[in-house]
Amino acid sequence: MAVLNIFGFTNTKMENNELVKVREAFHRPVSKANIEEILSMPATGASTETIKAYQAVSRTMMAEFVTSPFSKLSYFKKGKNQLESIILENKSLETIYLRLLIQLNIPSLLGYYSKIESDLDYFCSNFESSEIDEQTTQLFKETLMKTEKIGEYPDKQRKLQGL
Repeated sequence: MAVLNIFGFTNTKMENNELVKVREAFHRPVSKANIEEILSMPATGASTETIKAYQAVSRTMMAEFVTSPFSKLSYFKKGKNQLESIILENKSLETIYLRLLIQLNIPSLLGYYSKIESDLDYFCSNFESSEIDEQTTQLFKETLMKTEKIGEYPDKQRKLQGL
């Protein structure tokens, strides 16, 4: 999964320091060590569920670093199921962004793409009203725009560009 290497997040709103650390680690280039770092970070405070969502997505990304097809599928399913449970309890711009990253970066044969359009609608509709600082929401938008599959949804892509 391609993500950006962004340094120097500014935290203009009161956010959990652990969440800021997880976001920074998540948006570094993908490596096994980086994913393991995210998975070992404490999920505490007001942002516990969001941190757990980053950890769920990171778990799906671990599939890139194992050779057995069964292990790959196991990592993917476990992370996906964890993320779906979190979204059921704590749907937010950030958790939907994370699900979009998975959906827009994995092979279609895994069958995890049915919510892309509704997730893009949710993301665009809630972008301006989000309590996440502007620098971070812009990072989310830019990261989504760089996914290969976003071009398969030209109307949603235009809407995203207009944010």
